[in-house]
Amino acid sequence: MVGGSRDTTPTLLFSALHEEWLIHAPGREGMIPQAARVQADDQPCPFCPGSTETPQAYDTQILPSRHPFLSGVVTSEHGAAPVHSVLLYASGHDVILADLSPQRLTRLLRRIAEHTRLLMTGGCAAVYVFEVHGDVLGPTVAHPHGQILGFSFVPDKMTRLGRPCALCAAADMAALRLIELETVEFGVSQWSRLPFEMLIYPRRHISELGQCTNAELRDLAAGLHHALRLIGDPAVPYILNIMQVSPSKAGEHHLRIELVPFNKPNGTLKMAGACELFLGIYINPVDPVRAAALLRQRLAR
Repeated sequence: MVGGSRDTTPTLLFSALHEEWLIHAPGREGMIPQAARVQADDQPCPFCPGSTETPQAYDTQILPSRHPFLSGVVTSEHGAAPVHSVLLYASGHDVILADLSPQRLTRLLRRIAEHTRLLMTGGCAAVYVFEVHGDVLGPTVAHPHGQILGFSFVPDKMTRLGRPCALCAAADMAALRLIELETVEFGVSQWSRLPFEMLIYPRRHISELGQCTNAELRDLAAGLHHALRLIGDPAVPYILNIMQVSPSKAGEHHLRIELVPFNKPNGTLKMAGACELFLGIYINPVDPVRAAALLRQRLAR
């Protein structure tokens, strides 16, 4: 209402026109991308030690989002968790995900697995973990962080229910594989939407991180460590996705980590355009086999 208080509660709705889910989040209207904001001295980073939210130094931390896309808390015998949380990797303000060792990444994945279990036992059908890295993509806090969303349904872009597992049915990865790992596949995706999109997933058909053995978690972390290092320049924007579905909801889903940098071989950026945003049809200018060969050359240097 003009001149009065507004309801800023996020609303999840299904678009009958586009046949896809939407989130209207009026509480985020006033948020400003970090690149466009100059923080005053009396507005310290909310994720650095000494702040109200993180008074002490930490290794990994999960906090309720102050500006959630989704509202609500799920509860089970294991505890309670908000359906939208912020995932902090490290106390250091300039420590990016690529700086973490494979051992630190293993601990991070284990922490995500524990939080995922809270959400799923509380009734969430799918848990989406992501990071948006790079000023051009508009993150609102400079301190590197990811986010965790728990959904009551399984988004189509995560898994099409009722269809065979595409990863189990995939052709041999030899031409696309980047590094040989014992329990997981790590390479360029044969379905790459952007030139250097990388895919990491267990060879065993499981649907969420909590089902991983210790060896699988270590290999997933090793693959993610190499993938982040392969991006090279920290200024290159990327989106990281961890796609998980509750085993009780979708036996077809295969746990996967997607790392999607926005750079092209010539150093320019490939951003989503009209076809990608409004038709869901991606135009990738680089053949996946060539992309894999270029990345293997980078590994060898």
